Amino acid sequence: MQKLQFKSGHTSCPACSLLGKPQEPYMAVPTVDDRVFCYACNHVTSGILERNRFRIFSTIQSLPKPVLDLVMALTSVDVTNGGPVAPTYSIIDAVQKGLGFSDPMTEGDLQRAAGAVACGNADHLIDEADRLTIKLAHGSHNFHTVDISFKTSTLAVAALSDVDDTARASALCDRLSGPEAKALLELARRGYAPGSFDVDSSMRFVHLSNGTAREGITVDIRWIP
Repeated sequence: MQKLQFKSGHTSCPACSLLGKPQEPYMAVPTVDDRVFCYACNHVTSGILERNRFRIFSTIQSLPKPVLDLVMALTSVDVTNGGPVAPTYSIIDAVQKGLGFSDPMTEGDLQRAAGAVACGNADHLIDEADRLTIKLAHGSHNFHTVDISFKTSTLAVAALSDVDDTARASALCDRLSGPEAKALLELARRGYAPGSFDVDSSMRFVHLSNGTAREGITVDIRWIP
């Protein structure tokens, strides 16, 4: 963690913008680590990757509340009395899986489609085409990532758990540090259960989920130490 330090100038607060909160002039200032501190909401927030900002802003803003709340928890952090500021992820992209076919379809696309039908996988491909993945990253080389994934047409918000699962995740969390530890705690507090993981190899990951594969949300934390 590092102390809060500012650059000169003023900007807009990504957290207030995404949550639709009115912003007074001069209330948000850039920090030396390229985040934004807002005197109105008292949060330090990482922004959206510049080249994707206008393309995906409305997508992020209109996410179902449990997903938007999770994105905000991982990209924004409350600041208390000038103490150290926890690391946060930036929003890199929001990607709809789609069918992966060209428009118009190529000969190869037609062969893949025919193969999917012949193998009985067409329904699965169509179902998965609806999947939206929110991509977050931390660090100058994006070696620390989080992918939040769900199917927009089948997400059952009412079926998601909100039971604090921190106790069960604490043993795993003790083996993590930095943004991964914060991400795991935020997820566990919101009812996400850890599944498969590898926290010892050169490329590490923790897979978590809330709800079923079809109607819930999955999260993959990946990083290179």
